[in-house]
Amino acid sequence: MRLVPILPALLLFAAAPARADDALPLPLPASPAASPQTPVPQADAQAKPVEAPPAPQQPQAAPATPEPQAEPASFAGFNSVPHDVLLQFQAKYLSVDFEGHASRGKAHEPVEEGAFLREAGRPELAAQLDRNRRTRVILMGVAGGLVVAGVAGAGVELATRPDLNSEHCAASHIVYNNECVPDYDRHGAMAAGFAAVGVVAGAVLGISAYQWDTTPVTPLEAKDLVNAHNTELWRTLRSQPAQPVSIAPWVSPNGGGLALARRF
Repeated sequence: MRLVPILPALLLFAAAPARADDALPLPLPASPAASPQTPVPQADAQAKPVEAPPAPQQPQAAPATPEPQAEPASFAGFNSVPHDVLLQFQAKYLSVDFEGHASRGKAHEPVEEGAFLREAGRPELAAQLDRNRRTRVILMGVAGGLVVAGVAGAGVELATRPDLNSEHCAASHIVYNNECVPDYDRHGAMAAGFAAVGVVAGAVLGISAYQWDTTPVTPLEAKDLVNAHNTELWRTLRSQPAQPVSIAPWVSPNGGGLALARRF
């Protein structure tokens, strides 16, 4: 068997170049502009940012020292007044509660509303209070009169209506039906009207008059009056001159004598 002629043919096949369609594709180098992984040149990471020069610090102002608050002129020197002046003020000053009820002194002695207004220096308001109270009494009297008049009118109407069993009404059915019955019904309706109008009108007027607040000032205005009165009272008591020296006799089981007294 001869193998020699085949060897040159194999060598020629191995040495022949491959065809274009049999060649393996080779990757082309990507251009710098088309490659998304191309690193963008950046500034040096070790470079430090330029800092602005620090602004000059403004000198801080020293904290303002709070000025001592002056005592109100109306009650200035409250702790330096004579003891008897303080006692007089504590016994005469006025106060009001949240409902406007007035009282006097530390003992909170109740003060009548009219007396409070006069003592606070508002006699015109006290006079208005008296007028309001008289008006309320008059209105309540009128309300009672309306109730009495309504009931009395109803009683008169019921008493004057005809008797359906009387000889006049029983004499004829024509008289009974055409005269007695209509007259009887009319008196009954009048009695009901008098009673309703008198009682309802009197009740409404009476309740309104009873609930009417005759006070000419509100609780807030009453407090303003109290403040003004107490301020003036304090000023008056402080301005009183010192009492002169007083001489009074005294007697004891062991003898007697004279006593000198003066307020300082």
